[in-house]
Amino acid sequence: ESLLAHGGVAVTTEATIELPIEGAHGKGICYQTSFQREARSPVDAFRQALRWGAKTIFIDEIRDHEIAAEALQASLSGHLVITTMMAANVIQTVHKLHALANEKLAPGVAQSLLADGLLGVLHQHFVSNSKHKLETEFLFLKEAPVVRTILRNGKYELLATEIKRQMGSMITENATAQRLAEA
Repeated sequence: ESLLAHGGVAVTTEATIELPIEGAHGKGICYQTSFQREARSPVDAFRQALRWGAKTIFIDEIRDHEIAAEALQASLSGHLVITTMMAANVIQTVHKLHALANEKLAPGVAQSLLADGLLGVLHQHFVSNSKHKLETEFLFLKEAPVVRTILRNGKYELLATEIKRQMGSMITENATAQRLAEA
């Protein structure tokens, strides 16, 4: 969608290419790379994507401290970095990203980068009961100075309240839009 609307260059850095998205998208173009096929490390593939001039970079999964630190640093230099991580929920994802990046960065830098560079976290998981259901939890940071302060201070457990508030706000806005559409 971003490439269609705004153009530019996007690059994926994937272990294995899963979805065929390479090619032209409106005025934009996407290049897919497989660091396993090219016998490179994920961080080397990411650095190459930065050298290509890509403004949007997809990392298939952050698993180590080097790529975590690189991704956070790139988020402050005009790049949109999209990635996945394995975690139980949004708060655990933030904790994990901080812990990984903190191994590589000076004390306090990871928290600052999270506060200034993170745009959002979306957590999805399947719930198995009578029927399979996909549940989603999210945290958005656009126009959310309270969340940025929480991240800067490293008080990640306080994010639970903001996650609930954002979900409630979205439900209310959707209900209002639905009523207006039906009127």
